[in-house]
Amino acid sequence: STLTEMTDLFKINGMGSGDMPGFLSTGVGGLNAGLELKKDQFVQADYLYNHTEASSGKTFIQRTEYIEGESIDSKSRSSSKNTGKGHNLNFHYRDRSGSLSSFSLLGYVSKNLQDGSGISSLEKYNAQGQLDLESISGTEHSNENKSGDLSLQYTKRFNEKSKRNISLYGKVDASERDTKRLNNQINRYAVSDPDLTDEVTEQVSREQNIKGRNMNLLLSYTEPFDENHYLEIKGNWRINQQTDNTNQAKYVDEVLQNPLIYELQYKQTGLDGGIYYQMDKEKLTLNLGGSLNSQIQRFGLSDEEEQENRFTNFLPRLRLDYRPKKGSTLKLNAGKSLRLPSLQQLNPVVNDFNSLFIYQGNPELKPENHYTASVMY
Repeated sequence: STLTEMTDLFKINGMGSGDMPGFLSTGVGGLNAGLELKKDQFVQADYLYNHTEASSGKTFIQRTEYIEGESIDSKSRSSSKNTGKGHNLNFHYRDRSGSLSSFSLLGYVSKNLQDGSGISSLEKYNAQGQLDLESISGTEHSNENKSGDLSLQYTKRFNEKSKRNISLYGKVDASERDTKRLNNQINRYAVSDPDLTDEVTEQVSREQNIKGRNMNLLLSYTEPFDENHYLEIKGNWRINQQTDNTNQAKYVDEVLQNPLIYELQYKQTGLDGGIYYQMDKEKLTLNLGGSLNSQIQRFGLSDEEEQENRFTNFLPRLRLDYRPKKGSTLKLNAGKSLRLPSLQQLNPVVNDFNSLFIYQGNPELKPENHYTASVMY
């Protein structure tokens, strides 16, 4: 297609003059069944199907960037259509028939499909207000997402008079996402200068498969000192694994470029041990303590040496609720958490699916220390 033909296609899709409001239609249907096996013991399951049709309508964005004292303006227009359908199955088993214990088992399985297409344009001007870049692109995509998880929780009190108890929580989940994307793009550079104007046509196809597996195990023990004072000891182990398989073919002016084929692997393991003091009175609830957090992060391309990072931190926490009178509560929360960079943030591979928005992860990224404090009345 020539640039003129692509512009005509843009108008056909509602991106010419006039307004085209967004539209969304969706439908959900399902079944629910429950059975009480005996008093305080039941099982429940439900199935849901959903179908969605969505179109964005006409979207227009005007942007100004200031670079070293100069303003750079750009204008973009876009329109997209998406169709989705999903199957979701959930189940829940709970047993509270024991006087000193409770047990629950929950899980779900889902499969979601999505297809869509879009068209967009970009005009970018230089500091003198002259048109410097003109781009029109058409995209298509299809996604298939599958996921499921299973979790259980067991709590046991040692006797009816004491609040001494032990609790066990465990969860496993898995997911897989298959994505296919196509991008046809025409870019014109140095548009304002006919002697330098250059037009480049790109066609890109990309297939990506991302799999994830997670496990989490939490053990908690509560020791009461008296009716209003408690000591809570917690231990947590978790593991997160991901693989990213990508295959991309790109043509520039009908010339095949070097294919982009890679497998990226990621594994994160964490271990926490914490101790917390809690006071619970009529007007005041206080929770104070902290945990020692140790995490190991391993990642890298399958044909290169794996990179390993280790982090150890102390994570304090404070929670206070003060109730001076009925209907009034003062809440104070403060703490620290650690946020590790994600697989995509660490990915060293250059993503040039859209040559105007190229990005690359940084394998040298460090964790984010996240401090929070809030007061609410």
